[in-house]
Amino acid sequence: MRSELLFVAVLLLAACEPEPATQGKGNQGRFDAVKSGAGNKKSGGARGFCDRSFPASGEGAVIFEPPPTRPVPGAPPTVTPPSGGWRWVNVWATWCEPCREEMALLGRWREAAARDGAPFQLELLSVDAEAAAPALVKAIEQGLPGRVTWVRAEAEVEPFFERIGAGKDAAIPIQAIVDPQGQLRCVRVGAVHDRDYGAVRALLAGG
Repeated sequence: MRSELLFVAVLLLAACEPEPATQGKGNQGRFDAVKSGAGNKKSGGARGFCDRSFPASGEGAVIFEPPPTRPVPGAPPTVTPPSGGWRWVNVWATWCEPCREEMALLGRWREAAARDGAPFQLELLSVDAEAAAPALVKAIEQGLPGRVTWVRAEAEVEPFFERIGAGKDAAIPIQAIVDPQGQLRCVRVGAVHDRDYGAVRALLAGG
């Protein structure tokens, strides 16, 4: 079994894909960390960056509805950003290596976008299982680039994934970009890369 997993890892790029919960998988809950090609997208503007794009209004427009969240026990308070701007919602988990790896990049993008006149608020939506609370608290204490929220229950995750058009079995990380009017504009399933910044900036600046 180990050799098969290593073989898959060589062939495919890293992402974290949900699988049914099984016994003995620690804090991952209904998710499991596996290899996937989700992050291997060519950069070709917003269309190349987004798996799903949505209009600002009219037919096909979707209002962003986050899942119910709960407080992180023992975590330091996080500052709620002012409303009215673009929001970048990053869906992640403490056990997901690609999720952790892209955090620094998302922080740099937030700073660069502000300098470029296309600022956004970064929200980090954790889908960790309840047993992962200590790991989530530790991650917050060590420093994360955005406001952390925590999904209230694992049962809320699949309906949320379906609402944003990612599919209930989507891999994480997932990126959801929401415009100042609260409309979902872009969903990407998979990690982000340095080469994607131009497409992100164009999306935020173009509205």
